[in-house]
Amino acid sequence: MSEGFKANPKELDGVSDLSELLYLDMPNVVHNLKYRYNEKKIYTGISSILIALNPYESLACYGKKEMEKYSSKPKHAKCEPHVYNVAEDAYRVLVKTGDNQSMVVCGESGAGKSESAKHLMRHLAYTTSKTGGSASAEERKNLEKKVLSILAANPILEAFGNAKTVLNNNSSRFGKFTKLLFSDSKGSSNIVGSAIETFLLEKSRVVFQTKGERNYHVFYQIMYGADKELKERLGVEKGPRAFYFTSQSGCDTVEGIPDKDRYDEFISSLTLAGFSDDDIDGIQRIVAGILHLSNVKFTIDEKDVCFVDGSTKGAMQKAAELLGVGPEAMEKTLTLRTLKIGGQMIQKPYNVETATINRDSMCKSLFSRMFDWVVATINNVMFVGNASQLKWIGILDVFGFECFAYNSFEQLCINLANERLQQFFNVHVIKSEQEEYEREAIYWEAVNVPDNQACLDLILKKTTGLLALLDSACNTPKATHETFTQILFKEYKKHVSVKQVRTLPGTKGRSKVRINGFTIAHYAKDVCYDAKEFLKKNVDSVHEDTMNLFSDTSLETSHTIMHQVEQSPDGKKKKGKARKKVLSVSGGFAKQLKQLMKALESTRPFF
Repeated sequence: MSEGFKANPKELDGVSDLSELLYLDMPNVVHNLKYRYNEKKIYTGISSILIALNPYESLACYGKKEMEKYSSKPKHAKCEPHVYNVAEDAYRVLVKTGDNQSMVVCGESGAGKSESAKHLMRHLAYTTSKTGGSASAEERKNLEKKVLSILAANPILEAFGNAKTVLNNNSSRFGKFTKLLFSDSKGSSNIVGSAIETFLLEKSRVVFQTKGERNYHVFYQIMYGADKELKERLGVEKGPRAFYFTSQSGCDTVEGIPDKDRYDEFISSLTLAGFSDDDIDGIQRIVAGILHLSNVKFTIDEKDVCFVDGSTKGAMQKAAELLGVGPEAMEKTLTLRTLKIGGQMIQKPYNVETATINRDSMCKSLFSRMFDWVVATINNVMFVGNASQLKWIGILDVFGFECFAYNSFEQLCINLANERLQQFFNVHVIKSEQEEYEREAIYWEAVNVPDNQACLDLILKKTTGLLALLDSACNTPKATHETFTQILFKEYKKHVSVKQVRTLPGTKGRSKVRINGFTIAHYAKDVCYDAKEFLKKNVDSVHEDTMNLFSDTSLETSHTIMHQVEQSPDGKKKKGKARKKVLSVSGGFAKQLKQLMKALESTRPFF
């Protein structure tokens, strides 16, 4: 039985601002949120924080009429909490102060973060389109075109980066920080462009999904949405169950996500975002090529030489045709590895297991590099000169904290991002409020702010942090996940935030599952990770044979995505040698996370 608590007076039930409550403890906050939720009021505010509860249904509180209400609100007016109100306040502060703003959208998986981020962007597009001042009809037309192009990025990135998980039908499997760039004009400011930075796309999803989940939406959109002629040309007319990468989970469709309609929106958005007809055709050929590659199987002959199984040669040939390479070259790349020994190049055959791993690596590289190329292309179209000299409002749509029955390397990186953002929230909201109370000599009872620095140090500390030890293991010959965890537990034998785990939580008796695991005490909850695939997932390299295969392709898109010059979000080519040392996945993500936090800390944040 739960302990009793002192309730607020009935007349305070359902207040829109939690600071109006007499008693602001957790039971009273939850009661108030539930009261408002039952009245279809999903937004509640407190300070600079907007709390949003996912209604899992369409509500009438969106659209131009609602956007106009917040866009035209009088100065200092107190409005009903709404995602549009947050966007409007951020815009007005930007115009008034000239300081960059940020809106951090965070929450658990399935909380509605991506939808909230889209609503923020739509309102900013709407409110700035009204403030053209003395702009001519032609200038207004160009502004509207620019805004449409910026909004077109959403369905494109959702197609490539969102998927159905056990917790969420439209889960973002990557992080996204969108900077909306504004002109610097007195009294108003118009959107003139955007810059998108993405991080940590879940590449493993391309080749594997657990039961009840799906691969990325784009695979299904093409199979269900393309016309008959295109489906036949791509060889996908038989649908998801005909391909290994989209049939292993047993989930083909998702309630509330009409793949046919989303396909039409996806194609029109690509056109709006500046992709040519050849680009769009190339994208669809690569997606279909990956599907056909998934059906390629391997076998060995009496001399233990690996080759493509005869029953799946048709799939390999179709994949080669779609990707613009010769079938002989494709088979050679799939079954033989080129090695340099004693100054000479020799070819060593894969075995069945390593050939399958090589095939999956090729597919993951094709998809992830296509995703990067799509983002770079959007940024090039939206680029408007020197972005560093423009004002901007950043919208951070980050993956939610995750704790599944089985957690691996991806969940660690996702939860690290949330851990760092929680610290950012603590500093900028709770501590700053308390400091203001002290400055103004207001009586208050000190709040014990949770300190998660020990957990962050455990993961991020230079040379001895978990990620540094993982990189060291990846660079050590013959290192395994067992040697990695041995070093980890030797370094952190008595650390408060980590402990060794040998059995997967929730399994016991005959169903007991042995793992090489560890539990980390995160701010949200303890999460158990299995280190089994950490080393493999941390190495982000493409074999030279795969790169060479796509150096000689008749499909320009294939060549472009595999050999593209790395670019920063503002459209500039990154400096450095073409063959510089490649960062590990964790090293690259830690670097991106550091840059992201630096950008956020330079802004006035809204949560």
